[in-house]
Amino acid sequence: MLPITPGASGLAEMLFPAFLGEYFALPQLANAASVLWRLISYYPYLVLGFVVFPVWMKRILKKTKPTSVE
Repeated sequence: MLPITPGASGLAEMLFPAFLGEYFALPQLANAASVLWRLISYYPYLVLGFVVFPVWMKRILKKTKPTSVE
């Protein structure tokens, strides 16, 4: 089993050739494929989260902000 937490992404990249290395002609291709897969499937979500999350939180907090009565 591969850990899916962000802190274990390096471990997943190291273990990828051990699991799927037999499908590649060279071990270096398996390493490159693991990094390429991570670039396509994981890091865009992190970048998107840095953009979407603050906007979403601002909108949510704006709705729930209590109005002050003086």
